[in-house]
Parts: sequence; C-alpha cells; structure tokens
Amino acid sequence: MWYYTDKSGAKFGPVADAALKRLYESGKIDGSSLVSRGLGSAWAPLGETPEFAKIKGRRIYKRLTAYTRKTRVFRALLLAFALANLAYIFAGWKRLGIIESILNSGGEPGEFMRLYAAEYVKVIKFYSLLVFAMMLFLFRAMFNWMNFSLYNAKLLDKNFRLNPLFYSLSFFIPVANFFLPYYAVWSVFRVSKQCVNRRMNIFDANYILLFWFFNVFAIVVNAVYFVLYYGKVEVDAVESFIWFNGFRAATVAAVCFLWFIIATKIYNIQKRALGRFE
Repeated sequence: MWYYTDKSGAKFGPVADAALKRLYESGKIDGSSLVSRGLGSAWAPLGETPEFAKIKGRRIYKRLTAYTRKTRVFRALLLAFALANLAYIFAGWKRLGIIESILNSGGEPGEFMRLYAAEYVKVIKFYSLLVFAMMLFLFRAMFNWMNFSLYNAKLLDKNFRLNPLFYSLSFFIPVANFFLPYYAVWSVFRVSKQCVNRRMNIFDANYILLFWFFNVFAIVVNAVYFVLYYGKVEVDAVESFIWFNGFRAATVAAVCFLWFIIATKIYNIQKRALGRFE
C-alpha cells in the first residue's frame, strides 16, 4: 500500500499499486510527488522508487504507441492528398492535349466543345467535393497530431507554454491564423530539439518558412480561382482554367509534402526524447 502527496502537497492514502499507477498516468501525481509505504517508512519522490521505473515504462510505451499511430495516419492522409492533387494535374494535362487537338483541327469551337467545357466543369465540381471530404479527414488528423505533439512538448519541458494570446488572437482575429499556427509548429519543433540537446538550424528554419509560404500562397491561389473561374463554362476560358487548376493543385501538393517532412522530423525527435523522459 502507498501513501502519496498531490501537487499541492496534501497527503492521501493508503492506495494499492494499481491505484498509484492510475494516479500517475492521469497526471495527478508525477515523478516529484512524495510517496511512502507507511508504517514509519520515509517519504521519497516517486521517481526515486524502484516501482516507478515499471510505471514510467508502461506510460511512455502507451504514449509512444499512440503517437506513432496518430503520426502514421496523419502522414498517410498527407500522402494520399498530395497524390490526389498530382493525379489531377496529370488528368488535366491529358485533357488539355485533347482540347488543343480539337481547337487545332480548324474552325471555331462547335457545340461539341461547348458541351465538353460544361462537362469538364461538372467534373471539377465533383473533384472539389471529393477534395473537400478528404480535407475534413486530413484536418482532423492534423489537429489530433498537433495537439498530441503540443502535449508531448509540455511533458518534455515543463516550462513550455504557448502565450494565452495565441488562442485569443486565433479566435477573435482570423487574419492572425496566417501566422500563429506556424508559430506553434516552430515552438514545438524548437522545444523538441532542445530536449535532445540539439538546436534549430538553417535547414529547419527553411522548412518552416517554406511551409508557411506555400500554405498562405495556396490560400491566395484558391481565392483567386473562385473569383476568376468558379462556375464559368466559356470555351475560351477552358485552357486557362485547366492551367490554373493544375497550378493550384501543385501548390497544395507542395504543402502536403512539406507537412510530411516537418511531421516526420518532429515525430522522430519527440520519440527519441520521450524514450529518455523522466
């Protein structure tokens, strides 16, 4: 049986080994919490007891297993989304060749071309719905992974905190979201590297900068697309429509590949740091 103190210093007990383990896993006590076997036994930090190694090992194993699973799902969705955009670029390139061959056959575009253009817009709308559905899954996986990574950073560095203004600005000033999420990624990346005695280097900074640039650029390109082309079926606009959509898909694919690289780097560093975590 065990007696223990919580984070405020209040004493509780007695509790069984299994109950003490649950208290540690729930975060109510940590390695610095004082524990005693009772009956005159001295109080000592939980982290200095032989039993703590077993509890810690199971907790870290569960966290690493869950983190690995979330990272795999997130990276798989990133790759799937990137490949879907690359497939769209290839399909658009093939379609562009067909359109150019028809236009180069002589004469003004006929009714066939008008129907072809209208049909292409229908395909684009279906593709847009498909991409939107994929994005919902991707965003959910991204937020789950990011929240898990933030919690890991707090475990690794108890002084790590995102400024409260981060959340308030994100909610009340939407334009702040062009900067704040990338600041969070940078902060997690930096703290994770510090926990394995490494510092951010120029390559890490470039990854984050490119990641921010392509995200913002993709948002701007998508906004321009909806202003210029959405719902138009004019034959004369079809070629530029295809080119612009290909360009749009390429920027989104670049974002996915950069996310994949950054997520992999943060995962590998945190996995290594958690392995030696107190």
